Amino acid sequence: MRGALVVRPFAVLFACTHNAFAACAHAHVASARLVGSHARPPLVQGAPRQAVRATATPRATVAVTAGRAAQLQLSSAVLDGLDDDQRSAVLAPLDCVVRVSAGPGSGKTRVLTRRVQALAEQPSVQLRSVLALTFSKRAAGELRERLAELLGHERAAEMSASTFHLWCARALHVDLRLSGTEFEALAASRLRELHGLEPGAPLPPDAADAARRLDSQFSIADSDESRRVLKQVVPSLKKALAAAHPTIALDELDWSSAALLRMISLHKSRLTTPPSSADPLLPLLLAHYEEQLLMCNALDFNDLLHYMRRALVELPRAAQLAHARWAHVLVDEWQDTDGVMYAIIKELAAPLAAPAPATPAHATPTRSLFVVGDADQSIYQSRGAMASNLAALESDFAASFLSYALPNNYRSTEAITTVASAIIGRKGATRAARTPAAAAAMAARGAVGPPAADRQVLVVGTDNDDEQRRYVAGAIATITGLRGAPGTGAGGRCVPLSEVCVLGRTSRIVQSLEAAFIECKVPYVLVGGTAMFDRADVKDALAHVRLAIGAGELGALERAVTTPRRGLGKSTLALLSSWIEEVGAARAAKGERRLCPRDFLLALAPDAALAELAVVDSELDVAELRALRERSALAPGTITKLSKFGEVVARARARALGSAHLGDAIEAIVEESGMKQHLIDRVEVAVASAEAAQRIAAAAAATAAAAAAAAGTRVLDARAVSAPDGEDGVLAHAEDEQAALERVLSLGNLARADGRELTPHMDDVLTFLASVTLDSGASDGELVDAVRLMTLRRSKGLEFEVVFVTHCEEGTLPSGGWAGAPLDEAIMDEERRLMYVGATRAKSRLYFTWSKIRTVIGKKSGKGFAVSGEISRFLAQARVQLRSAPGAIAFKKVASARSAAGEQPARRPSAAASMREENAANRAKIKEFERRYG
Repeated sequence: MRGALVVRPFAVLFACTHNAFAACAHAHVASARLVGSHARPPLVQGAPRQAVRATATPRATVAVTAGRAAQLQLSSAVLDGLDDDQRSAVLAPLDCVVRVSAGPGSGKTRVLTRRVQALAEQPSVQLRSVLALTFSKRAAGELRERLAELLGHERAAEMSASTFHLWCARALHVDLRLSGTEFEALAASRLRELHGLEPGAPLPPDAADAARRLDSQFSIADSDESRRVLKQVVPSLKKALAAAHPTIALDELDWSSAALLRMISLHKSRLTTPPSSADPLLPLLLAHYEEQLLMCNALDFNDLLHYMRRALVELPRAAQLAHARWAHVLVDEWQDTDGVMYAIIKELAAPLAAPAPATPAHATPTRSLFVVGDADQSIYQSRGAMASNLAALESDFAASFLSYALPNNYRSTEAITTVASAIIGRKGATRAARTPAAAAAMAARGAVGPPAADRQVLVVGTDNDDEQRRYVAGAIATITGLRGAPGTGAGGRCVPLSEVCVLGRTSRIVQSLEAAFIECKVPYVLVGGTAMFDRADVKDALAHVRLAIGAGELGALERAVTTPRRGLGKSTLALLSSWIEEVGAARAAKGERRLCPRDFLLALAPDAALAELAVVDSELDVAELRALRERSALAPGTITKLSKFGEVVARARARALGSAHLGDAIEAIVEESGMKQHLIDRVEVAVASAEAAQRIAAAAAATAAAAAAAAGTRVLDARAVSAPDGEDGVLAHAEDEQAALERVLSLGNLARADGRELTPHMDDVLTFLASVTLDSGASDGELVDAVRLMTLRRSKGLEFEVVFVTHCEEGTLPSGGWAGAPLDEAIMDEERRLMYVGATRAKSRLYFTWSKIRTVIGKKSGKGFAVSGEISRFLAQARVQLRSAPGAIAFKKVASARSAAGEQPARRPSAAASMREENAANRAKIKEFERRYG
């Protein structure tokens, strides 16, 4: 029967009439808490999940149903393909705070997107007021793709689906429409905290000047820029610390940029303001660092969150605008939110914490907060994440709180879910879905059915680290059919390389696996390498974009002026900076508009370039710029040097502003700035060097062959005399230069990638620059048929047929101590959750590997030394817990990679055999060289 849908166990009938639907939906709301199988309070470590969920009480539901909840009206298509737990979460009423506890593989993204689809069908909801937040660009992209499939591209574009940081950047840049005075007030409030001053108290002159620099055109300081700022402030910071605390031994403190950035980031994520006086360094560090950033009109990643929270708390106009703009907020991975993120969401959802209105819910605009998370997958507490935020919602929004659970795992086999639950230390923490559809999907990929051994989780112990790596590479070669084996999937099929993932606790461990994969000729992709936007060539090109049509800040100028080289040294830049500071201070004293560094370069540009720019730049005040040039105290020689660069900036800006699309503008800037020709020249030089190296190699090989023929001998590897490694290095350099050119030339296409009509207008420019600055994810090689190597943290949210969790030894996983040494309980719990996350990435096969002898790298010496290894306590404890389920996990030892692969152990070769192998290898090298270079 079309037009009606029965949802069990709630027996909710979706009728065509509004009145019938509202009555049934009211019954659904009441049952959401009263039925124990669909609600649970915060998870308690060690307690069975089913038992915890059964303890839910209807206390909060009484407040919700008394006069707040607004019921949903939706078509049956929204609920197609959802199980009962997922449907109940999607159907949660409006004007409520909804927490969904979603285990691994439970379909949380599907529930989140269907919830948005349900909101889109409500007459009281405008898609423009819907905000969906997550943590990584990959997750945000997947969210947007799914929403586009459900809503269509045009409707999906009406709402906001973004990462936390990018959304805050956009809001501060554009959406909140903050004035320069409001930005100054926010910065001044922050600096008063850091200086220990009362609200409204006057700031020191330098701090007051820094606060005045911040405006809506601020730039975002990436990690490189933050390190540069820290290097600048460390000398003055040491002097200030020594003066304030003479007894402190400065030499004993870690002054590295990495250590200082970790300290700053951890403090900001925990929202501990003002900083504790127990640490004398932190308040001074924050004050010096943030003032220097503000002097550049810049905020770092953490500041984006802090200033967003501060705007919502301290600026009533901004809070009112935000409440109207984002009425329906959805957050994925809620367990990974830190203190600042929670404060932001709490402020956005503040109306839901108030008592229910006296008027009926449908008479006022609806709003809602919908969060999805899992305490068992909280793996960022060491970086400030607070899993306690899951429980905080219930206390902070007691009058409107509802809780749901998604316990079914549709990803992994029963053996994997059983072992994962044992690792996390709670029976039933995740359970394999037993629906017919899930069973059929697993059977299709060979995850269920005989033989039973194929469904076991395998724990493999090896003699040492090298053997462990070889075992992993060899096992993958067998599983994927690279060795000619029939494979291990259903019907003897081979598992695709892209469906195999190898995980390690740290990036160093992951990188150490590469040699074994190369040796076994197993194609692989190292996920998490240098991201495109972290490449120097891309940063150089974007600096020209920032200078020409962005905020035109000093940091962009300093980077753009050095690439390509223009004969402007440090002394010239110092003179320019001094001029900018002097004029800025004078204009600030008069209350005049502050000029950006780009204005000073344009002031020195030739009149013809300014006239050309004035045609397309309606805001350009040529008379003001000429007056600025006339009052300049710079020497004529300095003006001449800077004039040429000013002309480059003026012409680049003119072409960009005359473009219809931001992509065209970026391409024009890359060309006018000289970046394109600069990279082309580098490619030509590299290619010429590679060709010269090939000629030298060929000549050397011919000479060696002639000499050998004259002597009556035979050279097995004549190419060796030409240093083929050096030649390969030259060829690789040419390839790198070509890749750099292609990356920079692709920037224009990236601005067109989302199909948005971005223009060279400042708002669109700042939005694009913020998105690329905050894109810290490297290319994952998603289209490459190769094994994925990555850290455990980076695997969050992914899934693969076969997963290897490597180096599961005490001191590695868990990390932080020797075998048997006591470790901090919070750290130990997070290490346990890391292994749990890694285990639950697997669909069909799961391997854990460990070594009896492991290699430890000394922190100071950088050298490795061998220590005795012991299997991870998490696996040892799981083995004890799983005695009642002996078929779920199997432990084995392998003596070597050869015996693990079913081969005979290799004997030590004789000297003659070694020579024969070496000669064969040399002949192979010669053939490969001739094949490549003719």
